[in-house]
Amino acid sequence: MEILSRILRGIHQQSQVSYHPKCGKLGLNHLIFVDDLMLFVKGDTPSVQAITSSLDSFALLSGLHANLEKPNIYMAGIRDNIKQEILTVTVYTEGLFPFRYLGVPLNAGKLNKTMFTDLIAKVQKVLNHWSTYKLSYAGKEKNTHSESWRSILLVRDELLNMGGNGPAAERLLSGCVKKGCIQLSLLYDKFRRKGNPISWGATVWHRAVLPKHSVFLMLVMQQKLATIDKLNHRGISLVNRCVLCKADNETHKHLFFQCIFSTAIWHQVLHWLRMQHRTSKLSKEVHWIAGKKVRKHWKAQWFSSCLGATVYSLWEERNLKIFQGLEHDIDYVVKRIQYFVSIRLLSVNSPSKEGEIIGSLNA
Repeated sequence: MEILSRILRGIHQQSQVSYHPKCGKLGLNHLIFVDDLMLFVKGDTPSVQAITSSLDSFALLSGLHANLEKPNIYMAGIRDNIKQEILTVTVYTEGLFPFRYLGVPLNAGKLNKTMFTDLIAKVQKVLNHWSTYKLSYAGKEKNTHSESWRSILLVRDELLNMGGNGPAAERLLSGCVKKGCIQLSLLYDKFRRKGNPISWGATVWHRAVLPKHSVFLMLVMQQKLATIDKLNHRGISLVNRCVLCKADNETHKHLFFQCIFSTAIWHQVLHWLRMQHRTSKLSKEVHWIAGKKVRKHWKAQWFSSCLGATVYSLWEERNLKIFQGLEHDIDYVVKRIQYFVSIRLLSVNSPSKEGEIIGSLNA
């Protein structure tokens, strides 16, 4: 979807393509929610043709095609002859205003109260249910002493425990006030249980790392993967042999990065980044990368992004060999890692840096 957004934003560089009259100041021509896509464009044939061409280009790149039975096109304030031209270009069915999306009415003109009748009724039904759901047993009989009031009393008791007495609790709360208002973030920080800080958090959750890579890298750092040695420990009898190098037992420590196969891949990735570095175990690699991130230049994002993509791709390659019998060489895996990193770096940096990033990645 990031690539689709980039393609759609780029069509307005063409002189004949215009924004929807209400979206020009925002620079908005599309919204994506889950698997729904809403496109906004001026009601003329060239602009609509540019949108449909962009969807066709994305389909060629990704293999994802729109279901022609579902899309509707909604038009307002357009002459009939232009409307017919647009319908011919898009081959979509014309929708009629008003219509509902996620329960909210949408219309070309002003919305009136009657359009929200169903939505208001649903909200009132939920609120009426909540009014009794949160009451204690005694409260349901007498309509008093709700669970909400009990929660407030628990917070009071917690404050007294932390402060020792009333004035101390007031001083504790006063530290959470800014400009006359209680800051919930500060209040939460006072009450939450604080553990020891983790050294790898900033590297794992760096914005340059794909979200799925960050989650997976967190599992690796916590040694939560179902490696063969762990499965054996749980009583599942399997031959403990690393399928990537076939030379040692499969453990977290071995896969990242004591395995010959994984070490070779990480070396090639570092060579791509033009870095000379002696590979060590994963925890030391994370510590090394954390030191590189002191710089605020976008090139510092490479290291976290590459580590996340490498660890994810190694586990993916391991699963392909075990469950599907597929085997790829080192060059294939490295190219896949380069693809993940390139896409992510282009998506998190400003369009003005695209040329610099692409040039550096291809150098």
